[in-house]
Amino acid sequence: MNHYHTPHSGSPRFERTRLAQALGLLLVGLFSLQPIEGWAADTRIVPLAFPGLLLGAPAPLVVNTADGIGINVSGPHDQASVLLAAARTIGVLAPAASSIGFDHASVVSSALTAANANGQSALVARDGGQLSGSHVTISLVPQAANGAAVTASNMTGVRATGGGKVTLHDAQVTLGGGASALNNQGLVASGKDSHIAFTGGSVSTQSKGSVAALAQEGGSLSLGQGTQITVTGANSPTTASHALKATGAGSRIDASDIQVQSSAISSSGARAEDGAQIQLQRSQFTSVGAATSTTGTAVLHALGGASILADAVQATATGNFVGGVRADGSASLVRLSDSDVAISGAGNAAEIAAGARASNGAEVVLEGSRLSTQGTYGHGVLVEGSGSRASVSDSQVDVGGVRAHGVYVNSGADAVVSGSRIS
Repeated sequence: MNHYHTPHSGSPRFERTRLAQALGLLLVGLFSLQPIEGWAADTRIVPLAFPGLLLGAPAPLVVNTADGIGINVSGPHDQASVLLAAARTIGVLAPAASSIGFDHASVVSSALTAANANGQSALVARDGGQLSGSHVTISLVPQAANGAAVTASNMTGVRATGGGKVTLHDAQVTLGGGASALNNQGLVASGKDSHIAFTGGSVSTQSKGSVAALAQEGGSLSLGQGTQITVTGANSPTTASHALKATGAGSRIDASDIQVQSSAISSSGARAEDGAQIQLQRSQFTSVGAATSTTGTAVLHALGGASILADAVQATATGNFVGGVRADGSASLVRLSDSDVAISGAGNAAEIAAGARASNGAEVVLEGSRLSTQGTYGHGVLVEGSGSRASVSDSQVDVGGVRAHGVYVNSGADAVVSGSRIS
């Protein structure tokens, strides 16, 4: 090799000609870019050239055609980066008979308009397909060219449907779209045998009618190992925003060792509807969003024959018309074991803000638990309506508001209290 030296410096300087530069770019194109371009053509993707490509990192895949898919081929796709630039696009799809790995990878919305961001989904497993990953980043937070938030609706972070299964560890799932957007969901398991297992990491949503973790139509979700969930969205025209929601017979959510925070109006930390079930262990729920006298709710709320079973759970609520635990409707049940509930907020004669409440034929059970309420019409335990029932054993109930009662039973309801302190 020939070395060239300059009298002005002790370090070598390599002379570069226009021809050498052209040859270098040609070689890079032949050996690095062409295979990626071929793959992109097969999957309706237009790649971008990034400096990271020359350092060994995969080139980002840009899905810029409506209804396009970034990755849908079985096998590992670790460290992949997918950008969603068009409407109803999917970052990673695991179809029937496929198994996809997606470790240390990301799916990000790069849409610049609401129309292009509408209906985007980051990860989807369907028809029995399987998708797994760790340290995954999902950010469906579209922004305009000037950096302003885009009001985008109907986006989904992770979806399992038709028996699909998704397993994620230490993933970060963020749904934006702005406070005026509608129905942006974090995790959605829909249909019998569809399941999402999510451990560690975080899920956050902010649109109207958003749900961080939703099980419906027989789908199921499991959450644990320190998962953090945050919900800030307002009501949509049809529903409030909730952190955990299970709806429909056979739908189920199991959560242990998680933290849930909601500042959404009329939001529940965990809501079970229409025969669904939610089971909670060693978890914390914090609500700092109020409700109204016509949209009152509770941190844990079961209705329509659904049930919530909570063991070693801490639930706190600050805001008017938000109760602690509530069961509403025939066969609905909330069971609280070795748990703590603290409520600070008022109700009124028409809508009580109770620590625990059973109405319209429902049942609440308190076992070795502690209830505390502070606020006007803030009853400790409220049981109302024929067939409604409360069972309080080895528990403590403290009330500290005007027109508040420790245990209040009316309209043909029933309550049994044993080994407990009411003050």
